[in-house]
Amino acid sequence: MVRVVVSLWHRAIRGHKWRKHLEFFLGAFLVIVTAAIASNGSGKPESRVTFLELNLSLAALVGFATNFMASLFYVAYHQEQSDAWAVAGARLGVTLSGILFALALLRFHSFFSVWWIWDRALVWATLVVPVYVSYFLLRGYANPGQGPTLAAVLGILAFLDLPLAYFSVVLRATHTSLSKQIDGAYSLTGSMWLMVALAATATWLLYRWEITQRKEAEREPMIMA
Repeated sequence: MVRVVVSLWHRAIRGHKWRKHLEFFLGAFLVIVTAAIASNGSGKPESRVTFLELNLSLAALVGFATNFMASLFYVAYHQEQSDAWAVAGARLGVTLSGILFALALLRFHSFFSVWWIWDRALVWATLVVPVYVSYFLLRGYANPGQGPTLAAVLGILAFLDLPLAYFSVVLRATHTSLSKQIDGAYSLTGSMWLMVALAATATWLLYRWEITQRKEAEREPMIMA
């Protein structure tokens, strides 16, 4: 059954231009699943929104952690598979962080009628996305052969920003009612593990997609020759 589903999936994306943006479709899928999980919980709508944001943060963290570990392995062993895993993790993390940032802006606008406030959590979350976007820019514009190595080093350093973002949320939560919402959301450990499983599955799909794209890129010069 699993082989049939995978085969249908590959046939569906084969030959379509939107397969180049597969990570966005995977991110949207995770958002829908997370929203369904959050809507089944109890509590006020604000608590459900917080639960949604926390789950997205957890899924993005899975992607960034994958990028961090794979970058360490690439710097040490220079294996192409490690580089592919790093790219897959960064794509998932950037996609979900971008969605999370947009949700945060909408949330603050609904609460305070402004699109931006100098909140520590929002500021640190804003710093995460550009750092990892620069990861892809470095891969694209660095000298051939040096891009993956330089990007791996940046991925390792960028991961150090995530604890700062986390502690900014925790410090803010100790002084606001958000702490109660966080405690209520994280008491649902089953939903957390489900989100981790979904994020890991999405990362694996992005890894397989990255490997396929690289194989196709290697075949193009041979076909043209």
